Amino acid sequence: MIFAIACVSENEGCARPADPARDMGAIADLIEVAFGPELEQMGNTLVADMRSLAVLGPLLTVMERVAPLAGGYVWEQQGRLVGNVTAAPEGADGRWFVSNVAVHPSLQGRGIGRRLMEAALEGIRRRGGRQVLLQVRTDNEPAQRLYRRLGFRRYDTIVELARHGPLHSRTQPRVPGLRRLEDRDWQALLDLARATTPLEAQRVRPIEPQTFRPTLGRRLREWCDAFLSGRQTTRWGLEQGSSLVAAVSILALSGGATARLDLAVRPQARGPLEAPLADYGLAALAAWAPRAIAATISTSHPEALQVMQGRSFVTVRSLDQMVLDLE
Repeated sequence: MIFAIACVSENEGCARPADPARDMGAIADLIEVAFGPELEQMGNTLVADMRSLAVLGPLLTVMERVAPLAGGYVWEQQGRLVGNVTAAPEGADGRWFVSNVAVHPSLQGRGIGRRLMEAALEGIRRRGGRQVLLQVRTDNEPAQRLYRRLGFRRYDTIVELARHGPLHSRTQPRVPGLRRLEDRDWQALLDLARATTPLEAQRVRPIEPQTFRPTLGRRLREWCDAFLSGRQTTRWGLEQGSSLVAAVSILALSGGATARLDLAVRPQARGPLEAPLADYGLAALAAWAPRAIAATISTSHPEALQVMQGRSFVTVRSLDQMVLDLE
């Protein structure tokens, strides 16, 4: 937990460490007011998950001692929670991720967000943090100004897209050389991820082998997901010589929940591959009848953005990825 309390006045309120047992429900309400429509379009269940945790009440205090939840600060004004910043360590090398930065719309522009961020950054410093990451809408100029004043810089921009409406059953197009990827292909997927991610983004968030290596724990989690919730991830890859040059991935859930479609194409192969790969993934998803399909693409891959937009995907939001070095 992050320590310290920063008060302005009794009327204007205070920043205090978030208490999961006490605050989870109110934070969920605030996040829904601030980001609800965007989260819904992307099939993000953050608010519902937080409300499920809030039902546990005092049990969250016990859970916090056994497996700490994400910490952070809330802003309380006259007994009402009106602001939030969540801060959680990312890995063991001093990198932290700040998220859910929200102030109730009726109180924006009064410096609450700045005071919450300053409190969170001081808490991260006290815990030995060396780097802080966050993401912010490219069109949110007040937040952009705040983060730049605090010393953050942009290292990438991603676009979140969504496609709504039914997928008509279709035959998967023939893509010569495309094959289903298995656990044994993890090294090739790691190499592809490194080749398709901007270098500056990799300097900030290195792509680690453990993200792709098929450990026993990861296999058990995937089996449980498939058994309990119908969650299933399938990947296909296209090879040229001994190298994996492109891949398409789908994540589907039973019950018509929002699915995901992801593309990765090496820079030297971009242009002709995105369209057939996207069509292949959409055809595979048709059998799941999702209510919507979400996708996230870096602006460093404009060919993929153009292809998705040509297949009825619309932009939900563009997000600048930002970093602050504390050392």
